[in-house]
Amino acid sequence: MKEKMRKKSKFLVMFGCLILLCISFSINSEAASAYKKIYKNLLKKESCTYTSSSGHKVTVNFNYFTLLDIDRNGVPELITSEDTSLMYGDVFTVKNNRLRYLGDIFNKYHDGIRYNPKAKGLVLAEGGTGVSGETLWKIVNGKLKETLRIEASCRTSNKTIYYLNNKKCSAKTFRRYREKYFSKSKVKIAKVVKNNSTNRRKKLK
Repeated sequence: MKEKMRKKSKFLVMFGCLILLCISFSINSEAASAYKKIYKNLLKKESCTYTSSSGHKVTVNFNYFTLLDIDRNGVPELITSEDTSLMYGDVFTVKNNRLRYLGDIFNKYHDGIRYNPKAKGLVLAEGGTGVSGETLWKIVNGKLKETLRIEASCRTSNKTIYYLNNKKCSAKTFRRYREKYFSKSKVKIAKVVKNNSTNRRKKLK
């Protein structure tokens, strides 16, 4: 009798797990279908007006785009750009079947959108005359936010001064963070494609 009860209990547990897996698969499929449709509709408009991170109303053209799951949650973000230089970009996501604007980026690399998949963040260059650096941008509370910054500056003296999150640090600390988050082995590139019907079908099929 006890053996029968154990077998029945085991069967019920396995059956319950199967039901949960089916429900999960159904939800994931619906979510995937939702973001693809939403992104397609946005890209077909070829432009939109939104409020930038500085609080200004900005109208941008979606001439180029790429898909990249920045936070690795299964729903890729949509990154758009007006021209092939990729200097300026805008980042969107889909949450609860609604399009969300995450923020704009200033991208100095012209060969694609750089990101660190393990750190779950976009990698952007910083600096100017006498200053070079890298920043890591992650999705925090529904917005793109700079979470890490390293800089090397020789602008005010012959000696290089290193910074971590805008505070002075040692060269050793600077190199450690650069290797961990911004080295070639850690950073990948997402290629951007032209926004046309062919590429929308390929990327959002």
